[in-house]
Amino acid sequence: MAVNNPDNVFLPEKEKSTAVILAVILGFWTWLYTYRRDKFKFWVSCILTLVTFGFFWFIAWIWAIVETVNRPKEFYENFSQYPFMMSNQIANTDIGGVRNYKLNILLFEISKRKRNIKIFSSKIYSYIAKILYPLFIAFIGMFILGFLFVSKIIITDWSHEFTSYGRRVSESAVIFIFGVAFILFIISLILIKRKTPKFIERINNKNIELYEFHLKELNKSFPDIITDFGGMEMFKKLYK
Repeated sequence: MAVNNPDNVFLPEKEKSTAVILAVILGFWTWLYTYRRDKFKFWVSCILTLVTFGFFWFIAWIWAIVETVNRPKEFYENFSQYPFMMSNQIANTDIGGVRNYKLNILLFEISKRKRNIKIFSSKIYSYIAKILYPLFIAFIGMFILGFLFVSKIIITDWSHEFTSYGRRVSESAVIFIFGVAFILFIISLILIKRKTPKFIERINNKNIELYEFHLKELNKSFPDIITDFGGMEMFKKLYK
């Protein structure tokens, strides 16, 4: 269902094939192609990639490919129909126009929340948390050991660092620090249980709440649409 665009704003359609190619080549940067809908995922991936020193890039790359492949072709073909300048869309409209505007917004919100629920219900977040926590613990351990080693050099004799003996000690210390960090990572990976982070659960619960709210509002204002679908349960299953 098309959305009114009285300001003649250029809202280009998208191509699924382009999104898939971008995902395969550039990973999560494909979300810039559909930034209006995927800006949250793009920035989360950027931040996590920086925090994990590039480790999350591989996870986000797979995530982007899987999502773009699984998205229906209609998502890209109808991309231009999503509300863009909502503040201006209700101006100079009659009662029928206002009613259609409300219907468009409700359907848009229902579709958006349903998609968000699917995204934030994914088990990938529990796997990400299980990997990130051990990485963080290993990084902290590596930092502490590195700090102690540098402090020891400063306290004893800094000049040893510039001798062949000092270089051998430094190389051994680096190997030891990375070895300890790796062991900490493996132990943490085994001990930490796979669990979805609390903030992801809160976001998902909020989306579920808004999804149910908009469904009730749709049923209240446009019961004929729900009837045409064969009831609320059928509407939930069939409407994307």
